[in-house]
Amino acid sequence: MPIKRIGITMRMVKSGFRKELRNELAHDWTIFLSRVLKQTTFIPVPNIGQSVIKQWVESLNLEGIILTGGDDWGIFPLRDETERTLCLWAIENNLPLLGVCRGMQVLNHVLGGKLPSQEKGGISSQTHVGTYHNVYIANEYLAVNSFHTGILENKDISSDLSVWAIAEDNSIEAVRTQNRLAYGIMWHPEREKAPQIIDLTIFNKLFVQS
Repeated sequence: MPIKRIGITMRMVKSGFRKELRNELAHDWTIFLSRVLKQTTFIPVPNIGQSVIKQWVESLNLEGIILTGGDDWGIFPLRDETERTLCLWAIENNLPLLGVCRGMQVLNHVLGGKLPSQEKGGISSQTHVGTYHNVYIANEYLAVNSFHTGILENKDISSDLSVWAIAEDNSIEAVRTQNRLAYGIMWHPEREKAPQIIDLTIFNKLFVQS
């Protein structure tokens, strides 16, 4: 049975001439999720720090979490704290969690791994900005989109995660926990014109079969 209620995090943006701080979710997510999980309600989760569990997650009985992309760690500490709290809550309660781009970095960091830098060990993050590139995943090469400016190498990955996909430059493109209830991917499934097979597989495993 598909999970009924999934919380999805939002980026923080300073908008307008007053630089008003707002929570925002890309419209691409609305289109994508309505296609891949038609029976599930997705609830945007505000960036309110540790109180998000009692005020939002528990009161709405959320059954899974998606950590979205956008913004490097440290730019908006309130978002960092909110997503860290949500990540730990999902893992501790054995509930499905998917981290997308920044979300994968958050998952890795929360579990003791390193945050990416803009350029490390000769592998330039610039080769990953606004491109399609091949990753080796599930015993085959697949082309995925790429928008991230920071990369993760094998040495950066938490010991609680296993590497699931690797780019041709050996940077890490996907990870998962041993119980396969938490996945992290560096590409953006919501930005494709149509859902890709690999993304349908991931969402089905996490939010339908779990």
